[in-house]
Amino acid sequence: MGRTGRPVSVMLIDIDHFKDFNDRFGHAAGDAVLRRIARTIMVTVRANDLVFRFGGEEFVVICEGLDCEAALTLGERIRREIATSIEGGGSGVTASIGIASASTDCADYDALFQAADRRLYQAKAAGRNCVIGDGTALPENVPGSPARVARSG
Repeated sequence: MGRTGRPVSVMLIDIDHFKDFNDRFGHAAGDAVLRRIARTIMVTVRANDLVFRFGGEEFVVICEGLDCEAALTLGERIRREIATSIEGGGSGVTASIGIASASTDCADYDALFQAADRRLYQAKAAGRNCVIGDGTALPENVPGSPARVARSG
């Protein structure tokens, strides 16, 4: 639980194949795409969510008051917005997202971050451009959809 006793979720967002993008189009183009992704995330999350750039092409979102199911819904909205609105050098940009929630995963931020990081790696291993968290698949994710939201332990 968060400081207020409400659930809290941590979301790790990693831009898929970003090193390849930088190598192909250059760092200036990569920086421009990162700024557009940051703006996309900022306008998609709630006003009280905290968004940070973490490392080269990773972002962290801390969502106080969101349980895992609500965080999965938000994560999928972010993934979809990035995939449909960010073009880079004529090639679409996608993101993989790992989510962990204090109400189901752990009691402190270090453990919560580590759980989200494990799920991010699972999203990468599942083929990228997807959201993995502890929860059930979202109803709008039908077979063949680019987003695969999976239950992970």
